[in-house]
Amino acid sequence: YLILATGQSGNVMSDHYSNITRLWLEGKYIKIKTDESSIIKNKKLLNLFPY
Repeated sequence: YLILATGQSGNVMSDHYSNITRLWLEGKYIKIKTDESSIIKNKKLLNLFPY
C-alpha cells in the first residue's frame, strides 16, 4: 500500500502535486501491485540520454 500526502509530483505547479491528498486526509491508501506477473504486464521503459 502507498500514500503520499502531496501526490506523485514534487512540483507545486503540477496537477499531480495534490491529487491524492484527499485519500491521505481520509486515512486511505492506494493498493500497489507487487506480484511479478503484474509488474511484467504493466512495465514501461524510460530511456534517459545525456543532453
